[in-house]
Amino acid sequence: MINWSEAGALPNEASENAEITPQLAAKIVARRHELGLTQAQLAERAGLKQAAIARLERSGVIPRIDTLQTVARAMGLRLDLVTDDHSAAAM
Repeated sequence: MINWSEAGALPNEASENAEITPQLAAKIVARRHELGLTQAQLAERAGLKQAAIARLERSGVIPRIDTLQTVARAMGLRLDLVTDDHSAAAM
């Protein structure tokens, strides 16, 4: 995982990441709670360590796509791209 200071993103990209990552983390926490899982149980399902789930949920780092995909699958979810109507209208 990459720390914000190491990301090397442009200011606008960093701003977008700063908004998206906490939203994503909140959705992961909500789904984990829906399933009645602890961080340790989710980590076991995903083949990760509990500390990795805790870091992901804290949203202090930018998670790798493969980590997100692994965690999503462990919770019966999948990653997908959806149209951002606001951005699409600006094009």
